[in-house]
Parts: sequence; structure tokens; C-alpha cells
Amino acid sequence: MPEQNSALPPAYQLGEYVIQCELGKGGFGITYLADDSKLGSSVAIKEYFPQGIAFRDDDMQIKAKASNPQAVKDYKWGLDQFLQEAQALARFKHNHIVRVLRFMELNGTAYMIMEYEEGESLSEFLGKQGGKLTEPEFSRIFIPILNGMEAVHAAGLLHLDIKPDNIYLCSDGRPILIDFGSARQTTKDAASMERIALTPAYAAIEQWPNKGKQGAWTDIFSLGAAMYRCISGKEPIDAMRRYQTMVKSKADPLIPATKLKDSGYSKYVCECIDWAINIYPKHRPRGARELQEGLMGRGRPGKVNKPAIPVVSDKPVNAEPEVLTAAERVKRLDGWKLTQGVLGIAIIGLVSAAAITHFTRKPVALPDTPITSDTIYEDYNNGQAANNELIGDGSLANPVSTKNIEESEKEPYFTEPIQLLHTIDKHPGAINATAFINGGAHVATASADNIIRIWDVASGRLLNKLEGHKRSVLAMASAKDGRLLASAGSDATVILWDARKGKQIAKLEGHDYSIYTLAFGANGRLLASAGKDQNIIIWDTRRKSKMHVLEGHNDSILSLDFSPDDQSLVTGSNDGQMKYWSVVQARETYSRLGHMGRVFSTRYSPSGKLIASSGKSKILKLWSTDTGKESHSFNDAPQQINSMIFTPDSRQLIGAGSDDYVYIWNVSSGARDYELTCQGGALLSIALSKNGVIAAGSKDGRLCLWRTSS
Repeated sequence: MPEQNSALPPAYQLGEYVIQCELGKGGFGITYLADDSKLGSSVAIKEYFPQGIAFRDDDMQIKAKASNPQAVKDYKWGLDQFLQEAQALARFKHNHIVRVLRFMELNGTAYMIMEYEEGESLSEFLGKQGGKLTEPEFSRIFIPILNGMEAVHAAGLLHLDIKPDNIYLCSDGRPILIDFGSARQTTKDAASMERIALTPAYAAIEQWPNKGKQGAWTDIFSLGAAMYRCISGKEPIDAMRRYQTMVKSKADPLIPATKLKDSGYSKYVCECIDWAINIYPKHRPRGARELQEGLMGRGRPGKVNKPAIPVVSDKPVNAEPEVLTAAERVKRLDGWKLTQGVLGIAIIGLVSAAAITHFTRKPVALPDTPITSDTIYEDYNNGQAANNELIGDGSLANPVSTKNIEESEKEPYFTEPIQLLHTIDKHPGAINATAFINGGAHVATASADNIIRIWDVASGRLLNKLEGHKRSVLAMASAKDGRLLASAGSDATVILWDARKGKQIAKLEGHDYSIYTLAFGANGRLLASAGKDQNIIIWDTRRKSKMHVLEGHNDSILSLDFSPDDQSLVTGSNDGQMKYWSVVQARETYSRLGHMGRVFSTRYSPSGKLIASSGKSKILKLWSTDTGKESHSFNDAPQQINSMIFTPDSRQLIGAGSDDYVYIWNVSSGARDYELTCQGGALLSIALSKNGVIAAGSKDGRLCLWRTSS
């Protein structure tokens, strides 16, 4: 008989999968690397194999130890849980959780088939970094992981074994939560299984027998312990020892994160870690979102807030939480609506020795001369008021009223019939970007032939060609008065133009790859650029130099926009992430999964009360800047919205996308007020002038201009 913990041998045929090697082994299963013989791709396969109560026989069948009646019951219970959880996991996708492709029953046990991700565990990464993480590395790992944890808890599930070994860093830099399994949840009489599952340094006190009920707070403790390991370089003292010492001496033997010497971390981050690893559950964060906001400096550690997401129980943490069977969880998941980025569930484990290749990012390039945010904002505040509104061509509109414009009883911006002014078919290829300049009298178009063309709005006549880019121009933006134009593209260069004279002012270099998006701040002094290298550069256009480089995205950045007061920036990326940044503090303040797939466009409303974001699958969302929650979405959008802009009153949203129509929606009702056709291919860009002229550029090189009949 083979040894009871033996793995399946290489070349073993498991259905349509061929086992290649063993990736990892734990108390409840073995993970393999395998080839899909039908698709020719690699997969990871988790086998349910609780080695303490089961063995593998000569025929590769896994069986419970018949000599132990309780082991037979526990094995069957665990197998049922494994299958039911797999059924739930296979329904969802989440950026920070490996995808479960399918599950199957063979050899007296069950197997979970998952996407194979190359990379390494956080433990392995720490070993290469001297045992500690820098604060930027810490944030890039744990802020996204909390999104995954939030999804787990919102679905009524728990992980119960979070530790550095079970946080996996994919080769693209994306952290994912691994090795989740309901078999870890204690049976009625399964002390042996309980002992196997426990990882002392990371287990909360309530995971020890008879020490309390487990819930979302249990996972928060474990994640906090992993955080402590990353900033201290040592595993924390286990919770049972801490508890026993505190009972005897009233003193916690663990040195608080806030008292660690030379950690190099912000005080609020250390306070959040201490908050998470409090021995008593009622003194920990109530939910993953609360801890996440604290780590980003948005919450006050120790202050008990209302949970931001559903948790296992809505009762106090010292009360008995709601206990759900796996079957009940699956039933709950059937009716679960995916909102506000809570789009996933947890995973079954995967461990790989493959090296991580893109996690450590290159050093940030700093400006040659010291430039402070205070300098920029002092100049600005001595001039225009920070809450002035910006309209489509960068022209300054009337100062913003504090009244909620979206709910105003005034008529919306467009009420009269809109008619086609010009159709211009004089571009050799796609029009990637459009922008009004010179007070809206002229419109600039950018195309794949590296040239920016300037058109007279009234006559439709070509006035000028701006040449300076070596490759395709992919993005443009105009400053507040329309006199300064910025362009960027595949040559990784930003060019500033004097729009009146049609001359190049400066060439700004700092990106490594293509630049996909540009935006001016309301004062015209700040310019943001982003693209394929995943970095955001904020430029001081007066000094023609870098002000900040913001890092944090794990995929190409497709869209960005400044808030009307220039204090904040919103960005959208290729992987569906939306991030919010403090411009003054030059740091990320919030992150969410905004869309399943690319975020093509992000726009602040001129009132600053809403953010619009667009993606694929006919999804266009509005988010409240007051609550951070999704306000509502438009269900009748085209398959894909590539570009959009609010009207100056914030009451209408103009969008263009995968068909040849420009749509104007009523923000309050979500109804379409207008549909304007350009009678060509998909529309890639859109702009609105101070005079109410709409410009749209198409994939087939057609420029369309509209205005109201009056």
C-alpha cells in the first residue's frame, strides 16, 4: 500500500488532465500542476485529501480510515463541503482570487480545477526581501487583498487560514488570496482536524477550542498578523500565548506595531495593524472595508463604524454569529447581486515555485528641481477659485453653486433640437482623440498618422497640421482657456502646444510605453498622463517638469480625470480597477473593482458630486463622491462606451462608443434625451465646446460636429 500522504505520480491521467508535478501539500489536500489535454493549457488541480483521517490505496483511491468511525464521518462531511464550496467558487471571477474552472469527483474524492498562475507566495517573496516589505510594497499587496476578503465575507464565507503562505503574488504583480476551504471549519467532534488547520502565529483566539465564535473578525485578525510579519520581519506571538499572559499579568507580550523601532511605516498603518490583531474580537475592525479604509488613511483605527459590507453576522461580535452551511451559501449566492466591486469569492490553494517577474516596480523618477504641492496650490489659489467649473474645451464656466446641481429643478443643458453641423471625412485613419481649443472656435483631432489637425468649427475648413509625434497620437486634452493643448501617444511622449500659434512649446518625457489618456486640472497648471506603464505622472505645465509619479495600478491605465477642485484624481485601468488619488498628498486613497473588464472612460461631473465610468457589456455607472457607492447605472448603453463628458450643469452625460451614435442621457432618470448618428464606424472620442458644440471622431476617420438649432 502506498504511504497515506502520497501524491498522484507524474503522467497520471485524471480525466482529460495529465498530472505534471506536485505544487504544494497541506493538511487537507495536495495541489498539482497539470496539462489540459484538450485545450493544451496548464491548470492547477486541488485534490481533497485530509491526510490525518484518510489514505490512498494501491488503486489511487482515497479512503477514510475505516478503523476510526469518526474519521469516516469527518471525511464524508469534508468532501461534501469541498464540493459545495467548489460549486459556489466556480460561479465567480475576482481580480484577487484565482478562478475556479470546474470540479469533478474521481478516485473516491473530489478535485477542483483552477487557472494556473505563475508567481510565488508572500512568504517566498519576503525571503528575498530580507523578511520585510516597504510601505509601497505593503500597500500594493494588502489593499487589493482586502477587496478579495470583502467579497468572501459578503458571500457568507470565511477563509480561516490567512497567512503569508496563502497570499500569492502573480507574475504580473497581482496579489491573490489562496488556500480557502470549508473543510477547515470545525465539525461537531473533529479535534484532530482542528489541530491540523490551526497556524498558531496567524490564528485568532476564537480559533482555539472553546474560545469563541468565528466570523469575519477572525479573518481580519489573521490578515493583521500577516501584516505584522511583513513590517516586523518576525511572526507575531500566537494568540493563545498572548491571551494566557494577559489573563495572568494584564499585559500583552506582543510589541505593538506602533512601538516597533525603525519600521519606516506611517503611523496610521501601524495603528490599523494593532487594531486588526487585538485579542478581543469586539475591538477589531468590523469588516474588511473598514480596515482597508483605515490603511489608506480614511478611517480612524479603534472607532467602531457600521460595517461597509455584509458580514457573517449583523449581531455584535461578542454574540453568536450566523452560521451557514455550504449549501445555504450556494443558495444565497444564487440571488446575490454583484454591486460596488464586490464581485468575487475565495479560492482553493495553489503554491508555485515559479519566480515573480513584475511585482517589484522600478524606482520613481523625480523632478530635477524641488517642486512642492504647496507651491502649485498657492499659485492657483491666488488666482482662480478652486471650485470653478470646467467645460468641454477647457473653458471656465460660472463658479459652482453649493446646491446639488443634479437635483436642480432647472432645465438640463440640452433641451432644443440638435442638428448636424458638419461631417468631415478627411482623416487617413481612426480619430483617436478630439479637443476644442481657442474658446471653442476650433477643434483639434488626433489620428494614427502621427498628425494633429486643427479645424474651423463654423466652416469645417482645415486650418493647420501639428506635427511632432513620431508615432500614433492616442490622447489629447486642452487647458481651461483652450490656448494650451496637450497630446500624447505611442511614442511615450507628451507634447505641449500653443493652440493659437500652432507651435510646440515643450516635450515632456517620463513614460516608458504608450500613453493612453491625458487630463488637465481646472487651473490649467496641472496635467496628468497615464498609459501602458501603469504609472500616472502629474506635470507642472508652467515649469514643464514632473510634480508627482503615482504608482499602484497592476495593468494599463486607460482613463483619468481631475476633480473640479484639483484635489483628487480618478483613474480606470485595463483590469477593471478604479483608483482614487489625493493630488496634494500624492497617494492612493481608495480602490475598487469598478467593472468586469476594461474601464474605458472616467469623468467627474462639474459639480464634483458624481463620477461616471464606462466599460464593456453595455455598462455605464455613476458613483457618488459623497458615499463612494454606486449611484445608479444606465442599462441602455451601447456595447462599449469609449468616451464621455458631462454637460456644464452636470445634469446630462454625453457618451460615444461601439456603434456610430452619440447618446445624451439624463443623469437623474437615466433616460436617453438624444441620439445623434455619425453614420460611420465606432466612435472613439468626444468633446463639448463652451458654445454647446459636440464633436465626435470615429474609427473610420469621420469627424462629426453638432449644435442646437438655436
